[in-house]
Amino acid sequence: MFSSYFDAGLKVVRVAKRGKAPIGLEWHTKYARSTEEVDIWVAKGYNVGVILGPASGIVDIEIDSPEAEKAWNDLGLVCDTPQFE
Repeated sequence: MFSSYFDAGLKVVRVAKRGKAPIGLEWHTKYARSTEEVDIWVAKGYNVGVILGPASGIVDIEIDSPEAEKAWNDLGLVCDTPQFE
């Protein structure tokens, strides 16, 4: 299921159950080494995330208000991402 993450070179980390916070103080160095490891985490009820920033070249932009969405759209960008409530 997570093979595309590994194919893209992303570093997958274990995240708290029902949360967004990575687990442990050294989470940035204790990322999954295989899809099987991630599958075990998910089977145990953990969430997963990916390391952001210079290590991955990915940033997270939260457009969580009408004002933020307008500002984003005013830049000529399209906000077409999955949303969860």
